[in-house]
Amino acid sequence: SGQIGDAFGVVLFAAGTMTADLGINFADNTDYTFSFDHFRRSDLAGGDVTAQIQTVGGTVLATADFAAITGTTASDIANRIVPTYSTSGGAEVGQEIRLVFIPTSGNQVGIDNISLDAVPEPTTTALLGLGGLALILRRRK
Repeated sequence: SGQIGDAFGVVLFAAGTMTADLGINFADNTDYTFSFDHFRRSDLAGGDVTAQIQTVGGTVLATADFAAITGTTASDIANRIVPTYSTSGGAEVGQEIRLVFIPTSGNQVGIDNISLDAVPEPTTTALLGLGGLALILRRRK
């Protein structure tokens, strides 16, 4: 959970794709939210980008398309969020997570502050809490 790397950023050319294999596996009953800052260089028009959460095997689990930044300076930045993907006993559980950026138009796409948050679903947390409570009550008897 949390930001990947420190001050991580890339500029993608229109013909390139960036993938980041995280070395982290999908856990069951967990919500994954992927966000990043999308920016443009001040001397070039920005581009549209598609962002995806995938398995390392290439199965696309969540995808979102984002329009180019329309500002005129490098300080024009938009925080983008890919829709949350929730695992629930599917084939992706236990597979490695991959984040993908695909420029779809324009000269260059700037990406920075990449973050992947993993939050266990409340039912899992509640069951763990109930299990712990049962152990405490059992010890008291």
